[in-house]
Amino acid sequence: MNSVVSLTSLEMVNPVDDREQLVVPTIHEVVNRASQELFMSLLSTGVAAAFTVTPLSLPSLFAMPIVMAIFNTIIRRIPILIHSKITSLRASGQNKEKIKELEQKLAYSLKVIKVVCPLNFAMVDINTRGLLVHEGGHCIAASVLYQNAKPLIKIYPAPKRGNPLWFFTGEANWSNKEMTTLGQTLGRKNSHLIAAGAGTGCALISIIAMLTLSHKNKQKHPERSRYLLASAIATTVQHIFYALSAFWQKSKNHDFRTLWEGGVHPLVSVAFLALPLLSLIWYTAANNFTFYETKINDIKHQTPREPSLGGSTGNKAFRSKE
Repeated sequence: MNSVVSLTSLEMVNPVDDREQLVVPTIHEVVNRASQELFMSLLSTGVAAAFTVTPLSLPSLFAMPIVMAIFNTIIRRIPILIHSKITSLRASGQNKEKIKELEQKLAYSLKVIKVVCPLNFAMVDINTRGLLVHEGGHCIAASVLYQNAKPLIKIYPAPKRGNPLWFFTGEANWSNKEMTTLGQTLGRKNSHLIAAGAGTGCALISIIAMLTLSHKNKQKHPERSRYLLASAIATTVQHIFYALSAFWQKSKNHDFRTLWEGGVHPLVSVAFLALPLLSLIWYTAANNFTFYETKINDIKHQTPREPSLGGSTGNKAFRSKE
């Protein structure tokens, strides 16, 4: 489909995909979205900071959301610059071929932003909120199964723990000397396995919750939906890698090594972790891959703006207020 340009509204139908329309953000929207991302990520970072144990942890921890916000702001500026160039060329009435080329680049850059910005945010999320959910799961289980467990969460820079793929990693410590009535009923071995798997169990619950909310918000709040989906995917990948690392890491405190020794193979854990995401993929495939896209006949029913992370629109046309 060729681009359709309205000089009066500066509206351009996406030349790349007939089923999706995109919006060129204004500078105000770019700053607003970066501010929201920074605020939300600083909240989870601030909570995680209370559990850091090394001197360099705090500055490096708070550097993550700042770098994320700066990077997302920079890449969101790219379509604005491209759109400005298109407007200048269109005003001169020349270089029509160049305009078409730039329109394709504009469409591509807006699509990239829809993927890259949520993933950048998700990387901060899994190193703060994600860690606390996982380690918190251990602590909850320990408190239920052991008397005077006194669980304690510690967060370290990842290189200290031999994990080069993530910025930070955590651990939960507790006393298992005395057992509660429930712990005694289950037995020491089973209690140990449950406590070891509780972190991943809580992470799995959070993955299911994020995928469910992402699906429910896909029409009214598409950007919020993308951020939830990105965090769910990042959390899934993080835990799948952790499960697979049981094959080469021999630490006695490794959750999946403990589960393996108790009879749960790491590949079984991987299957359970991947199941929610695979289910969503199957569901969207069965519904003609319309998870984020709106059929072209439905576009005219969508609200024309998406002002913020919690904004309420579907897919858009290229538009700029500048």
